[in-house]
Amino acid sequence: MNRSMYRILSILLLTGLTVSQLWSQFEYRSSWILAQEGRKQKAFAGVKVLAGVDVSFNNLGVMPYIENENVTYPFNDGDFLHVPYPDGDFTTQFQFQFANATEGADGNVETVTMSRFRAGGDGEDYKSNLDFSVGWELGSHYDVWRLSNKLSMGFTVAGGFTPLNADYETTISGELYRQTVTVPLNGPGIPYQDSGVYNGSPLGGPYILLDDILFDPNTEERVTQVLADGTVSLVDSEVEGIYTLNGGMGTFRVGTYFEYYLTEKLLIHLGLGLSASYVSFEFEVDQSLISSTLSSVYQVTSTINEGEWLLGAYAELNLVYRMNQKTSIYAGAQSHFIEDFKARKVNETVFDVRMGSPTQFQTGFELEF
Repeated sequence: MNRSMYRILSILLLTGLTVSQLWSQFEYRSSWILAQEGRKQKAFAGVKVLAGVDVSFNNLGVMPYIENENVTYPFNDGDFLHVPYPDGDFTTQFQFQFANATEGADGNVETVTMSRFRAGGDGEDYKSNLDFSVGWELGSHYDVWRLSNKLSMGFTVAGGFTPLNADYETTISGELYRQTVTVPLNGPGIPYQDSGVYNGSPLGGPYILLDDILFDPNTEERVTQVLADGTVSLVDSEVEGIYTLNGGMGTFRVGTYFEYYLTEKLLIHLGLGLSASYVSFEFEVDQSLISSTLSSVYQVTSTINEGEWLLGAYAELNLVYRMNQKTSIYAGAQSHFIEDFKARKVNETVFDVRMGSPTQFQTGFELEF
């Protein structure tokens, strides 16, 4: 049994003990509110300000090797090798930048080196709280029991919504890795050029033997460069990242409450009960790998859109002022004890909403029927 379930059981036990103590302190008068007094229903509407919820974005700046479900081996800079028939001997379906090719003695392209890159972040994380997120709540109170002239008991049914939004933009340095394959071209020659792109045809033309595609996806190397003094140094990755969370928490709650009159117009409202919260979200990761080793920016944008139900319990305490016989205003706080949110992963980036025991400060008005 996790910590959240212990909290829920504690709230329910506290509710039972409170009811028992109240019955022992106040003289029984009637099973229901007397008919001449009438049963009261109060509709309420309020504004809530969230506190105690944190969001974290972890493993920032980590980018996987490029993927493309339409080709067998995708590489950066638009290069690719596609093997439509693995049981064949060769393929004519490939694309490469002439900048990645070598020129033979006959002036034609002799070999092509294709590379793909990934970025290993330095473990940077981002944490922020979602305090001061403003939401709303609508509901009704139903007076059922009259325990004394000053104390009554009833039931609450309510529902509300609080937005959960966060965004973070940063540049992360890390380690730059590379996988490469060098293959010779066969068949009709391709005149070498200083720039441009060659795109092979599935119908024929120059071809690459499948036996020459010696590519091990499990082997990689750190990218290096040779400085002017001959020193070999490692090249770092530089990732520009934009991380965006757009979501919200819709909460439905039912429970019991006690109202005690301090004066003729001022009373205390104490509520206890169960809640169900649905956390919906859209999380987008937009990362761009920028390096002089790549002739073009390598960008990956991924989004997930999901939701999750979180069960729990709540307790609230309000101070209520009766402006007249039909209208009241209230202010107070509502605390929830709910299950843990399950972290999500987008590519290599992980985001988590740490619910803990969120508190919502609230204010609003009641209309009595």
